[in-house]
Amino acid sequence: MPGVLAVADFRNSKSWNQARLAVCTIFEFTESLSQHFEYRTLARNIEQLSVAVLDNLARGYDGTGNSNFLSRAANTIDRLEEELRRVQRQGALNTADSTLLKENLDAVKQSLKNFET
Repeated sequence: MPGVLAVADFRNSKSWNQARLAVCTIFEFTESLSQHFEYRTLARNIEQLSVAVLDNLARGYDGTGNSNFLSRAANTIDRLEEELRRVQRQGALNTADSTLLKENLDAVKQSLKNFET
C-alpha cells in the first residue's frame, strides 16, 4: 500500500535509534540551559521539538504508519537545528557541543533519506 511504512517495531528503525540518541544529548544540554532564567523558554522549545521528532518517527514507522510523518520529522529537525543555531548565536552553546548536536541530527536526516531511496 503506497504511503505505508509498517515496521514490526518502530524502535528497531535506525532513524528512531539515532533520533533517540540525539534527543538524549539535547535533553542533557537543555537541562543546563534551563538553569539560566533567560534561556528557559528556549530550552523548553528545543525539548518540545525534540519530542516531536520522536513522535513523528514513531507514527511514520509504526503499525499502519504514514510516510508523511517521516517528512514532518525531517522538517522538525530543520526547525530544531535553527533553534540550536539561535542558542549558539546567543553564546549559550559552545562550538564543540553544537558540532555534536548537529552531527547527531544530520545522522537522523541521512537515515531518513536512505530509507526513502
